[in-house]
Amino acid sequence: MSTYPHDRHPQALEMDELWVSFFNMCYETAEDAARHAWISLQDVEDSEPYLFWGLTGKTVLEAVFRSENRNGIQMAIGNILTVQNCPPQHHTLYHGLEKVKDMVKALKLDAQGRDELRKLVLYGNSEREFKSNLTPTQHTAYNRVAGAIQSISIQVSQLSFFKQQFQNIFNLLVICLRAEWGHGKALEV
Repeated sequence: MSTYPHDRHPQALEMDELWVSFFNMCYETAEDAARHAWISLQDVEDSEPYLFWGLTGKTVLEAVFRSENRNGIQMAIGNILTVQNCPPQHHTLYHGLEKVKDMVKALKLDAQGRDELRKLVLYGNSEREFKSNLTPTQHTAYNRVAGAIQSISIQVSQLSFFKQQFQNIFNLLVICLRAEWGHGKALEV
């Protein structure tokens, strides 16, 4: 029984519903990154490789942040994913999420620390650089979390439907960003 009465633990989660929710959150994550000027319209138009794992990772990280005071992983649609209701073929992903959740909890992040981790996860192994206020010790700890998230992102990217869904996200994002910022305008990172 959950210690959180508002958690929804369905007996069996519909994976199609969860994946649709996941990719919707990837889109919202991309919009958020654009609003913070962490990604540019040009990068989205070019389908820059770092965005595939970076936006996936940032979406995973946001799920972990939502789950801090929950048993399991809270999905954006409100359902709580637990080992009991997770389909067996995704147990490896689930256990990875729980590991990341524990790692993030150990960091005891404030708002600035969350943003530092978000950027580190988003940029991953790309050539992007961003100003960081992390100490060397913090940077090492944050990199461990980012590496664990990248491992999950790689697993997710291997799913048969991943590439097409991400291309749909990029196409929609380009349309929306052009409408908001004007054609060809790119935010500086």
